[in-house]
Amino acid sequence: DLHSNFVGGTSPNDSYEVYSPPYMFLPRPFIRSSPAIVGYTTAAAGAFTVLVELNPGSQSPPPFEAVLMRPTSVTHHFDAEQRYLDLEVTASVMTPGNPKRWTLTINPPSDPTLMPPGYYMLFIRSGATVSAARTVRLQ
Repeated sequence: DLHSNFVGGTSPNDSYEVYSPPYMFLPRPFIRSSPAIVGYTTAAAGAFTVLVELNPGSQSPPPFEAVLMRPTSVTHHFDAEQRYLDLEVTASVMTPGNPKRWTLTINPPSDPTLMPPGYYMLFIRSGATVSAARTVRLQ
């Protein structure tokens, strides 16, 4: 979950602000299961599946979106590991009898130069809401 703190000023005018994104107060999707290891899209490795559950207050889901983001590694106000990639969701299938549970089929990245091997945070977006991250290893 994201809360950003902003601190500024000098004594006696120090200030402190907490930013809470609006989506944090909406029913959010929950990643029920995802693979621990994801391979690049090649002839040997293909799409992977993720089980997503919508909270009871959620409306009918719009199309799902999937994102991989590298955890931060900041030094001297610079993050050389910064990576963010939208993934293609090729199918979203509702679980029969449970309209809040969906299985998503997602294509992983195909180019290791864009997303080097390592650990990433997987997020699922449904409309304006974003799930908490699940850690996956890309190899």
